[in-house]
Amino acid sequence: MSLDQAVYQAEQLISSGNHNEAINLLNQALGTGSSPSALITRAVAHIGNNDHERAIEDLKEASNQNPSHEERSKIDELIEYISK
Repeated sequence: MSLDQAVYQAEQLISSGNHNEAINLLNQALGTGSSPSALITRAVAHIGNNDHERAIEDLKEASNQNPSHEERSKIDELIEYISK
């Protein structure tokens, strides 16, 4: 499964409230490579589990991977949300 496929499936799991399943799926996918979108999606799942520390770790790592403008905006939005 590609990272893009894993991100899509994880987003569906998150939408259904299955945060742990999404995290497990992305952990497996991230074992074969990395991308800002996968890390951002895993951060969203961590936020869903109220694990803000892990979410911040993923967002910091994503920001170090040359994210697109859209990904950078999402990172900033999520960090602001967590900081409230």
